Amino acid sequence: MAQTGMKLTKMRSKFFLYHIFLLLFITSGKVIAEPSLEAKLKMQRDNQAYTPLQVVQPRYPSKAQRKGTEGYAIVSFTITKKGTTENALVVEGKCGDIYGEKAYMTDCTDFNASSLKATKKLRYRPAEVNGSPVKVDNVLYRFRYEMGGEKKTKPILNIPSRDLYVIESWISSKKLDKAEKKSLGLVASYEDVNFLLGKIYALKNQDALAIEHFNRFLNVNYDYEGNNLRHTLEISAVAIIVEKLFKVEDYSGIIRLAPRINNSRIILTDNNFQTPGPARYVTVEETGRRLGFITPLTHNFCESCNRVRVTCTGQLYMCLGQDDNADLAKALRNDGEDGLRDAIIEAIGRKPKGHDFVISRRAPNAAVARHMNVTGG
Repeated sequence: MAQTGMKLTKMRSKFFLYHIFLLLFITSGKVIAEPSLEAKLKMQRDNQAYTPLQVVQPRYPSKAQRKGTEGYAIVSFTITKKGTTENALVVEGKCGDIYGEKAYMTDCTDFNASSLKATKKLRYRPAEVNGSPVKVDNVLYRFRYEMGGEKKTKPILNIPSRDLYVIESWISSKKLDKAEKKSLGLVASYEDVNFLLGKIYALKNQDALAIEHFNRFLNVNYDYEGNNLRHTLEISAVAIIVEKLFKVEDYSGIIRLAPRINNSRIILTDNNFQTPGPARYVTVEETGRRLGFITPLTHNFCESCNRVRVTCTGQLYMCLGQDDNADLAKALRNDGEDGLRDAIIEAIGRKPKGHDFVISRRAPNAAVARHMNVTGG
């Protein structure tokens, strides 16, 4: 019995020492849970001593909009005594794919730059102590980025945002083979991938494939709902197709493209802008940009040309497409300024009314002796 009592006493002593040790560990370790950002935002709303004076709507980043990405950014900053902001820093950024089968939020920086710019425009009535304004540090503000209200805006390209981001990253870093392989694996399910394939093949100088996939993209039946960014992509596709058709001298293909431009809802309106050159200008309504056309297939565009070019060696060319010229340097050396004036007047009289691009006037295989860029622009 005495031995049993001694064992119980030792066990109680160990148990007591164990609890003392555990208590000392907990109190000395100071294990205190840090409040979450959500909790800090709530505490700030309940106890704020300053008053917001101006609500700022941040600019929605076009890249996130094109991917159909929503999200938010939480910015920490200081409110100055004047009610302005300083020392802004993004402390949390989240992105979500609202068009995926399952909503999710992941860490991202898509909205950081836009949120920091918007933070600079925030204005407050500063907090006061004894009637005097004071600075307030570590103020939190959440900028939300949502595409539309109850009715969500469609993504510009109907492609899963993760795949779109990966492919565009590979295209930007010139990893074209990887981008091509992934795009080919998606194109059967998502027709808009043809736009990415067109870009890839254009960069790889595979012109026929680039034209083929851009044309497939233009044939996609898309419900626009006033989505001008989609129009911008279509304009880009048409522009690259025209460039590639010019490269292979397929001018009839360019003419056939005209109805497709209309079907793509690209709105062109006449623009009165003029230059000394022969271009006729229009405004692309979807982008606000000015676009010039030189149209040798519909009329002789040289009929309005009033330009002559002087080379660095003193030759005056009356037409970039012909070899006829006047030697102004020789006239200046031989007859001074009067001779120079007479030579210019005589040369202008020989300026052709128009150039019809017939290069075999003097011989079966004749050609202009110089390229246009040799004379200068």
